[in-house]
Amino acid sequence: MTKVVSSCVLGSRWYGALAYVALAYIALAHMALVAGPAFAQGQIELLPPSESQVVQGGYPLPATGLDPALVTGPLQLPSLGYGVPPEGALETGLPIVTEEVGGPPSLMPTWFNPFAVVGPSWDGSFEVGINGSDGNANAFSLRTGFELSREGPRADWNVDFTYAKAQSRDIETQHNALLRAQWDWKLPDPRWSLFTKTVLEYDEFKAFNLRVVLNSGLAYKFIDNDQTALKGRFGAGASREYGGGDEFWKPEALFGFDFRHQLTSRQKFQYTLDYFPNWEDFSDYRLVTDMGWEVVLDETTNLSLKLNVIDRYDSTPNGAKPNDIDYSILLIWKK
Repeated sequence: MTKVVSSCVLGSRWYGALAYVALAYIALAHMALVAGPAFAQGQIELLPPSESQVVQGGYPLPATGLDPALVTGPLQLPSLGYGVPPEGALETGLPIVTEEVGGPPSLMPTWFNPFAVVGPSWDGSFEVGINGSDGNANAFSLRTGFELSREGPRADWNVDFTYAKAQSRDIETQHNALLRAQWDWKLPDPRWSLFTKTVLEYDEFKAFNLRVVLNSGLAYKFIDNDQTALKGRFGAGASREYGGGDEFWKPEALFGFDFRHQLTSRQKFQYTLDYFPNWEDFSDYRLVTDMGWEVVLDETTNLSLKLNVIDRYDSTPNGAKPNDIDYSILLIWKK
């Protein structure tokens, strides 16, 4: 008789799911702690009104309720108060011309601008792969994840998350998650940037349950065009393991790079490497590599096929194997 293994998904440990949510809040809190002191010390400047937001007289256009695309004639506001159009200005149907003027700076700092976080310029993708069998052999495996990225005039943000779980005959054989978040603040030379990077790693089959990695440093774009991009980085920080024998903060350096190349109009290859040596002993290190190949299946729905390999190496595994390699074939949908 066929045996239905319903515990493959519902049997997941709830504390693991709650841990992932907590880890995401830890990552966001770390980024806020980095940006907050910089703003308080005057290192992050206030955003002046953009050209599309300023009309004659120095008043931000969004406060008037006008659509910038419909504004084609002069708009005089000084005598009517902040953001109030003159009577009859919208009833004439005449174009209103916007012009760039030296209006008052916005009181909204760059790191606290909610529209910069949830604005329409975010790019995102969702990926999933499932494999299973039922009957004489009962097995189930799931690999899923997402990625969010945004390129702005002052900062680039990237967040990616992967989750994997596998069971065979009701015995769990794999359960791990990896969250990586990086913010890059651009310097006057756009090739250079300051970054902060947060990595949260959860794995039930390692000598620890959770590893937290916090790093900051300097990044440089060696190549940056539509076909090829190569960015290197160097920084310093610390890592700590929870649920294992080494529950203390360990100072680490960071050397890494991101490489992307558009092979054809429908194929893309990308490779990321992060090397974390111990400042006190470079023979004690971790190495995380992420390699992926994508091919577009349907341009109308933005559906692609992805081959992905993630290798996590630890030179001091504390009795476990030093290498963990996760490979998968996934369907990926992009926004």
